[in-house]
Amino acid sequence: MEPCNYVIIGAGQAGCRAAIALRDADPDGRIILIGAEPHLPYERPALSKGVLTGAVSPQSIIIKKKEQLDKFAIETHLGHSVEQINLGKRKVVLDDGRSFRFDKLMLATGSRVRRLTVSGVELPHIYSLRTVDDCMALSKRLAECRHLVVVGAGFIGLEVAASARQRFGCEVTVVESGAGVLQRGAPDELRTSIYTLHRSKGIKFLFGDVVSAFEGNGIIERVVLTSGKILHTDCVVIGIGVIPETDLAARAGLEVKDGIVVDDFGETSQPGIFAAGEVTNHLNCFLKTKVRIESWQIAQNQSVVAANNMCGLGSSYNEIPWFWTDHFDNNFQLIGDTGPTLKRVTRLYGEVLQSTTFYIDKGIIVGALCINSGKDIRLVREAIRRGINITQEQLADPTIKLKPHLTPHSVQA
Repeated sequence: MEPCNYVIIGAGQAGCRAAIALRDADPDGRIILIGAEPHLPYERPALSKGVLTGAVSPQSIIIKKKEQLDKFAIETHLGHSVEQINLGKRKVVLDDGRSFRFDKLMLATGSRVRRLTVSGVELPHIYSLRTVDDCMALSKRLAECRHLVVVGAGFIGLEVAASARQRFGCEVTVVESGAGVLQRGAPDELRTSIYTLHRSKGIKFLFGDVVSAFEGNGIIERVVLTSGKILHTDCVVIGIGVIPETDLAARAGLEVKDGIVVDDFGETSQPGIFAAGEVTNHLNCFLKTKVRIESWQIAQNQSVVAANNMCGLGSSYNEIPWFWTDHFDNNFQLIGDTGPTLKRVTRLYGEVLQSTTFYIDKGIIVGALCINSGKDIRLVREAIRRGINITQEQLADPTIKLKPHLTPHSVQA
């Protein structure tokens, strides 16, 4: 038999992890990794934190160096986008006219930033943060910035706000159209903790207001809001979310609905065509519903499952959702289900900002918020999977260790 031809569109974290997994599963196949960015595959979470502040070098977030990819016999074509997927001829066509035949195809196209369409948005020193090039340009500007305006109080906007305030000493104002921070699905405990922390560090917030225009004489100088307020600034970061990169998939006839729709094996509506990472609308076996999740975990792990299934190994993605964010040297981690109707039990550790809030459904731990208590994450994950035999009073007591109580039983009333 001829070796299998694998093509991966997207050379980010998901695409790179998939390529390595393919090589492990198929030592003889040809693996082609195509990425629109000119850079080697890298992990994005540190861009709004350590890389932005200079605490972490851009080189340190590279997943595999060129010589390592060469050792795996992974062909890389970076700085090129795919213009067309021809399912009939089983080939992809690049922006420079080259084409590659495939037997199995994976789309790991990720997301693009959501843009504002107001006057003045093209003025210099208005940034979004998605790529390492975005990060380096913004970092250079923040070193000279006195007043930063962040548009959007989601995770990226707030992480940038914290980094700018802590590392560069910028005066920071966050403009958010909603009623508060982290409006998209974050539990109240997380929203309250992060908002209180940012306020304590001097960050200002304007809620329920929207940008109507950016103004300036050659560079950004003013942000005009629909309320009539005018914010004087020398730098703006727009962080109003991302849009999954599904255009290529849609043009190829794949099912698209808030992402590329895949089954729990990572296969799309077309046999032999797979997708992985935050672009996917996938079945989460823990939540028992289809979701699209923007997280390090999904890029890191779902991609490996999908790659293995490209080689016929037949495994399903079955991980408990997990996410983290860092602000002012404080770490916040979410795991599992943290929905608003669940019962909460909070374990406080001392007088500092350190706690674990457990979310309980019918006596069973289904999720947790860990604030500067990352050591609890592994135990919570086991408690979600296996159950834990402990009263709610004991659960709230930080002197009682959780590990000895991990059993198939549930939390007692």
